[in-house]
Amino acid sequence: MLRLVMLFACFVLISASSADALRCGPRLITKGAYKPEVLYKCGDPHFVEEFWLYETVFLHPHTHQRRIHTHRVPMHGGYEIPAGHELLTRPVRAEDWTYNFGPNRLMQRLRFINGQLHEIDTMGYGY
Repeated sequence: MLRLVMLFACFVLISASSADALRCGPRLITKGAYKPEVLYKCGDPHFVEEFWLYETVFLHPHTHQRRIHTHRVPMHGGYEIPAGHELLTRPVRAEDWTYNFGPNRLMQRLRFINGQLHEIDTMGYGY
């Protein structure tokens, strides 16, 4: 019984980490990697889209605590600014790389913000 529980625990840990990583052959890519590392390990992506994101930072003037919200297009208004916080919106460069591994594997979308990998999303089957 203990063996079964340990096996289940290992499976849960492996499943949880897969959302934060991408396997390219024997190489593993994780969040926080930079573009040159991903290019070296996975090769050229099938499709690249470059765009600007707007990062909104709520900054408390005395404690310097920050809350960050990122959105794709500039949004004016609609924010609930916490009491005593200042609002700073700045553009950040972003790229979405799509890897198509063929019809038997799921495509992956990697989002880079300022050259660093922030998101790995699984898409439908490739072609």
